[in-house]
Amino acid sequence: MQKMKAKLMSRVNPWRAAKCQDPKICLLAAILGASAVFFGPNVSAGSLTVSDDQKKGVKSEIFLLMGDGTDNRLGQTGEDGVFTFPGDCNPGERIEGRPISELYYPSRTECPVQGAVLLVTRKAYLRNLLENAERLANSGEHGKASLVYNEIAARAKGFDPELADRSAMKAYENFASELTSKHGAQGIDDAVMFDVEQNRYVISSELMAAITAFQARADLAPTGVLDYGTLSAAAETPINPYIFEQLDPSQF
Repeated sequence: MQKMKAKLMSRVNPWRAAKCQDPKICLLAAILGASAVFFGPNVSAGSLTVSDDQKKGVKSEIFLLMGDGTDNRLGQTGEDGVFTFPGDCNPGERIEGRPISELYYPSRTECPVQGAVLLVTRKAYLRNLLENAERLANSGEHGKASLVYNEIAARAKGFDPELADRSAMKAYENFASELTSKHGAQGIDDAVMFDVEQNRYVISSELMAAITAFQARADLAPTGVLDYGTLSAAAETPINPYIFEQLDPSQF
């Protein structure tokens, strides 16, 4: 009986095995091929879609990144990029999609993820963003440069944290230059400052105050956060053109 139980339990999805608490229920789930993970009484099955910038599904391996630093392979999406799993993951855990194709970078998202779309970036598109950001900054288009650097930072979190951090700092620096040169902001001596508690550079209080003032003038929520709405308002352009091709400076 014990050997049979062990054999059946080995067929349980890694997610299910990691979460299941009652051995009798786990064994029953394995025997019946149950589709429910026993997170709690009100959790139902859901799905995650791995997609690219053209809203095309990307076949990927799906992993659960646990809070203790370990990861569990949950399975593989279909050709349409859809991965159906029972239940959801817990706060502090993340889901990572690792595309089968080498044309893409992996991506991850925080839990919970029910019904989420996980955007994966083509390597060619990241090259476009990097080239366009540098050209924009060098040509004095700091508002547009900050928009593009912010996009790089958001995308790179899942596969290159150092690039994400550098790009975020460049977004702050370029936005400070934009506010100073085109919107009359004063008193921004430093766009970033070193936070001892976090042991890293973060946005400065001076820049946060200037962002809040800009947001108020632009009829945006005065949060002091450099979000996409604020960046696109200052740049007066959407991000898409800078993703899909490398633009000549004359097009800026």
